[in-house]
Amino acid sequence: MLEHTKIYFYYLYGDNNCFLCGDSLEDLSHIWLCPEVIRLTQAYLQSTIVTIQEFINNSSSHSITQHEILSLPIWDLSSSDIQVIFIDILRGFISHSLSKLLEQFLSSSQVEALLKDLSN
Repeated sequence: MLEHTKIYFYYLYGDNNCFLCGDSLEDLSHIWLCPEVIRLTQAYLQSTIVTIQEFINNSSSHSITQHEILSLPIWDLSSSDIQVIFIDILRGFISHSLSKLLEQFLSSSQVEALLKDLSN
């Protein structure tokens, strides 16, 4: 789509390099493979795990470790057509395994509040 738009609106886009890394032409594949995007996504993933841990530990009588959260199969940054991964969570999808984990420690309203917090 972006390549198609560049063809028709070349005067707007030209042959611009990626605004994050500056090394490569910004095309559809580079948007996901850019080293800076990967670095930012990994940082956001870590922040998400810490947020989940702190929310559970502060909102319930139970505590959870980052290792327990990381044991879920959803933290992979590579592409998958068969399971929900972290990129899908960024898109707003919640995996069954994450939902079940949260339900072990939190009430329905607390799960809803955490998910709302993560989406902001």
